[in-house]
Amino acid sequence: MLDAGSRAFLADFGVSKPMKELSKVYTKNAAGTYLYMPPEKLRPRCGANRRISFAADIWSFGVTVLQLLCSDFDAPYGPGMDVPDIVFMLHMDKEAPRVPAVPDAPELQHTLQACLSLDHNERPSAAQLVQTLQRISNHLGAATQPSVTAAQGSSQDARAAAAARRRLAEEAQERQEMVRRVKCAEQKKAAAATKTQQKQQQQQQQQQQQALHPLQLLGSPSCGTTLTGHSDRVSSVAYTPDGSTLVSGSWDKTIKLWNVASGKCSATLEEHSDRVNSVAISQDGRLMASGSHDKTFKLWDLGRRKFTATLFRSTDLKDMVRRGGIISMDGVAISPDGASLASCTLRGDSEDSTIGLWDTRSGNQKAELWKLGVRQKNVAFSSDGVLLASCGHRHLTIWDTRSARMIATLPMIVSPGHESTAVTSVVFSPDRAAVLSSRGKTIKVWDAKSWQCLKTLEGHTDGVTSVALTFGGQHAVSGSHDKTIKIWDWRGSGKCLATLEGHCNSVSSVAVSPDGKTLASGSLDKTIKLWRIAQ
Repeated sequence: MLDAGSRAFLADFGVSKPMKELSKVYTKNAAGTYLYMPPEKLRPRCGANRRISFAADIWSFGVTVLQLLCSDFDAPYGPGMDVPDIVFMLHMDKEAPRVPAVPDAPELQHTLQACLSLDHNERPSAAQLVQTLQRISNHLGAATQPSVTAAQGSSQDARAAAAARRRLAEEAQERQEMVRRVKCAEQKKAAAATKTQQKQQQQQQQQQQQALHPLQLLGSPSCGTTLTGHSDRVSSVAYTPDGSTLVSGSWDKTIKLWNVASGKCSATLEEHSDRVNSVAISQDGRLMASGSHDKTFKLWDLGRRKFTATLFRSTDLKDMVRRGGIISMDGVAISPDGASLASCTLRGDSEDSTIGLWDTRSGNQKAELWKLGVRQKNVAFSSDGVLLASCGHRHLTIWDTRSARMIATLPMIVSPGHESTAVTSVVFSPDRAAVLSSRGKTIKVWDAKSWQCLKTLEGHTDGVTSVALTFGGQHAVSGSHDKTIKIWDWRGSGKCLATLEGHCNSVSSVAVSPDGKTLASGSLDKTIKLWRIAQ
């Protein structure tokens, strides 16, 4: 600023506004009026390592002069912005504030623009600023009386300055709108997370109630509804978390959604070009995954019933395609938090196999857990998502999903019972204390700490294809090539409690409703049956 003797000097930046209009803000070791405060004092995550020098006063000086020269210049951060908005804007926006045109003093405009540089190293020093202001003062003092042309130029400059101010106001509004949209998105995300957490809490409460009040199996479970509509074998069935919808995958290349109450098909999804081998649903009911013989895994928005992504990015898989042979995407499972997808990939004419972990949000493959020449057919997550079990030809393998490392492989442990055929199905108990696997005509129960076989469930007369647990893990359910479904007391006596007969061909998949009262079975006879098993 200039004193009466036309000398340039710097002054503290708070003097140009009455104290009653000053809004003070305190950061960790700085206090002042935030409308004048430079960005290095307001930037988030600066902490104690930030460098606040005399360049901060250069910024504040620039703001002060602009407010003296331009009455409608509110602040460099835009009108009506509070401290959180400014902090967020500085975190997101890397462009320095624009300085409006200063009539008859373009050099002053450039100087003020330099004073408002976001990088404090690019601002002029106090000595440079004094010299520049002295030169501008001398130029203005030596100016002659304005002529008509000068007056016209001054008018044009004034219009340009007004236009620049309008642009600044528009940019400030755009920044505010951006802040508003981001805040709105964050609020929606937080609301969704809260809703998911509430659902998980409800499920935990239901599990606790189930433990306190176990379901009583009906003396003679019966088939209540037979769902028809598939034109080929039903390969996989799964319930949504609320139990209102049943999803089925079939070799007819389709996925069908069934209304459990009415028994009618509510939607048919036809994105796959070959048989569907497996389906899985996330615990929040939003996401569905499917594996197919068309060499792809697909993700679906179950609420909108729309296909969202195809997962096929593994270089190894592409190499397998180029080498020839049939590749089949078989088992698929979604982690409890819905963030990860586990998949099994098989090659028909060799022993090549891949267990993959995928990010369900980005669709990118995070890890390949298995690349050895042993077929893997199915996968299952533990209730906390930490462990993953994969099963296949003479192998039951346990993985740590956090490190992508193998914890246990069970060829040497399973020798007493699973010698001859592939392990077709695997499931963790809800408390992660045990793992159930099917191989041949039997079901094995394994201790999840010692990996020792606790008991063997025997009763089927042909190979077991699928194993599931009732809600709370009270009972086990199995489907078999012997066309029956059996319910087991796997925790206690290990005996078969009930045998359900009704299919005229092999039972390929079983699933239990979330309330544990209804059982769904898919079969090679192209039908799905709903059984009432508990009251």
